[in-house]
Amino acid sequence: MSRRIPVWTVCLLAIFWVVGTVGFGMFVHDMENGKRRLGPVTPVVQDLVRMHETLRKAWREFRDPAQALTVSEDRFTTRTGFRYSYPAGTDADAPYLLLNRYDGDDLRSVSELVDLASREIVARWEYDVDPIWKASAFKSRTWDLKRQFRTSRFAGIHALLTRDGKIVVNGMNTPLLAFGPCGKLLWEQDAAAFHHSIETDEQKNIWVPAHVEPKTLPIGGPGFLQDTVTKLSPDGKIVFSKAVVDILAENGLGYLVYGHGFAQDDPVHLNDIEPVRTDGAIWRKGDVFLSLRNRSLVLLYRPATGKILWSRAGDDAWIHQHDVAILDDHTITVFDNRSPLRQEQRLETDGVNRLVRVDVRTGAATPVYPEAFRKLDLRTGQQGRGLLLPDGKVVVEETDFGRVLQFDRNGDEDWSFVNRATNGRVYLLNWSRIVPRELGDAALTAIGAARCGDKQGQQSG
Repeated sequence: MSRRIPVWTVCLLAIFWVVGTVGFGMFVHDMENGKRRLGPVTPVVQDLVRMHETLRKAWREFRDPAQALTVSEDRFTTRTGFRYSYPAGTDADAPYLLLNRYDGDDLRSVSELVDLASREIVARWEYDVDPIWKASAFKSRTWDLKRQFRTSRFAGIHALLTRDGKIVVNGMNTPLLAFGPCGKLLWEQDAAAFHHSIETDEQKNIWVPAHVEPKTLPIGGPGFLQDTVTKLSPDGKIVFSKAVVDILAENGLGYLVYGHGFAQDDPVHLNDIEPVRTDGAIWRKGDVFLSLRNRSLVLLYRPATGKILWSRAGDDAWIHQHDVAILDDHTITVFDNRSPLRQEQRLETDGVNRLVRVDVRTGAATPVYPEAFRKLDLRTGQQGRGLLLPDGKVVVEETDFGRVLQFDRNGDEDWSFVNRATNGRVYLLNWSRIVPRELGDAALTAIGAARCGDKQGQQSG
C-alpha cells in the first residue's frame, strides 16, 4: 500500500476514468432515447444502471409492503367508514355503490357492493391474485406481477360488475381478470398491461386502456408507455387495438406528441375510455370518448373510420382531467383535477377539483356546483372520479385521499366514506362506481342463483 505509483500510471488511470465517465454518460443518454449501442448486452447494462432504484424500492417494500397504497396526507382525521345523512330504508330508489378500495385490515384490495338504500354491504370480492400470477403467461420488462402486484400490493382498479354477477378488474398495469359470481377466475387476458378505466358498450364489449410491449412507435426510450385503445369481447378476446399516438397522427394531431421533445415516456396517459351507447348530436353507437391526461385533451373517436370527430383541451377547459361521462345526446361531463404539473403555477381554483359540463354542439363549458366543490375542499390531484346523477346530485371519489361522497348543489353530503383501517391509516380508493339499482338487483340475483354457499357475499378473487 505504501509503494510509490509512477506519475504516468496515475495519468493513464485518470484518462481511463474520464473516458469511462463520458462513455457511460453517452450510453445512459442513448438508452433513454431508445438506442441500443451495446446490442444484446443493452438490457443487462440498463438493469445495472437502475439497480439503485430497485434496491430503494425493495427496502421500502420490506419495511411496509402496503405503504405505497396509503394516502400522502390524512385530511380527515376524525372520519372513518361510512357516514349517512338519512336513516336506512328512507330512500328506496337509491342506487348501489361498488366500493373499490384497498382494505388496510386484510392487506388486500376488495370490491364491496353497498346498498345505499339499506346502507348494508350486500356482496364482497377479495382479490387473492398470487395463485393467478404464479400461473400467468404475462411477460413484461417493465412490470413484475409477483413482486409489484402480489396480493398485498394489488390495487383492483375500477372493478366492473355485470348483470350476471361477474367482476372484471385490472391492477393498473396487469393482465385483465374476470371472476364469476362465486369468485372463481373465468379468464385472464395477458396480452398487454391493462390500466385505468373499464367500461362496456351496448354489445357488452369491454373497453380498457392498455400498455403494449414492445413498443412499435419511433419515440421515447425503453420505458416508453405505448398507450393503446383496446376493445375485448365479453369473454376476454381482444377484437380491436389501436395506439393513441397513431390515432393522433392519422388525424393531424401528431404534433401533440412528436412536437414535444424526444425523451417522452408517457406522452398521452390514456386514463378513460367512455363508449357511446346511443346515437347523439355528433356521435353514434360504437364511438368512444378518450381522456388523455398528459395532453389535458378529451376527444371523440370513431374506430369504424379512424376519425377524430371532436376534441377539446386547454387551461379554459381542464388540467390533467379524468372520467368522461355522457349526460344526453349532446352533453358530457369531465372530471377536472385542475392539477398543474408545476406547483408554482397558480390556477383560479387553487387546486380544488371541478366537474365540467360541456355542450359539444356549442363548446360551452360550465363547472357543476363550483361552490359545493370549494365547500367540501375536493382536491384529488393524480386520480379521481366524478359523476352527475340524474337527480342532480354529484358523486366524487377523491382517490388520492381515500374519500368518496355524494352531495347536492349546496355541498351538503348525503353520504360519505373514508377508507381508514383500524391501525388509523387511510388507504387509497380504487376507482369506485355507482351501480344502477336494476343492474345491482340483477347481479345479486345471479349471485344467489349460483349457490355460492358460505362464500355468498364474501366472494374471493
